[in-house]
Amino acid sequence: MADEISDYFEISKLIHRYNSTVDQMDFDGWAACFADGGVFDGAYQSFTLPGDLDAFRQMSLQIMDAAPNIRHLTTNLMTTVDGDRATAESFLTLISTPNARKDGTVPNSRILQAGAYHDELVRVDGQWKFKIRRVKIDGAPNNSKAAWTAKA
Repeated sequence: MADEISDYFEISKLIHRYNSTVDQMDFDGWAACFADGGVFDGAYQSFTLPGDLDAFRQMSLQIMDAAPNIRHLTTNLMTTVDGDRATAESFLTLISTPNARKDGTVPNSRILQAGAYHDELVRVDGQWKFKIRRVKIDGAPNNSKAAWTAKA
């Protein structure tokens, strides 16, 4: 039971680190959340790391320019661990808060997207890393760039 709790906690920390690094534009830190050859199958395109890091950085900066102060919120985490492999599913809410207006007031935050993650994880040198992180954005067409199929 202690190992199960420890694994859940460490996977949860990985997900928090993923959110924090991407929201703070720490793209090297974001890439470090993935195993070598890990895949981020995002809402817009797929990236294999570390080779596609610059392409991910460029895409993210364009999105963040149009939607500043992004925050990734991940909830309802469910994990299954089998030795040095695991799967995790969670919900995603992506919000943005525009910068302050000239009069100093701050516009309301807005939800940009809601969806779900389906993760395949591996333990590398004692640390959990994403092997594959898939995103399914609610309402998106069911295609390979915006959908995932859960694997039991």
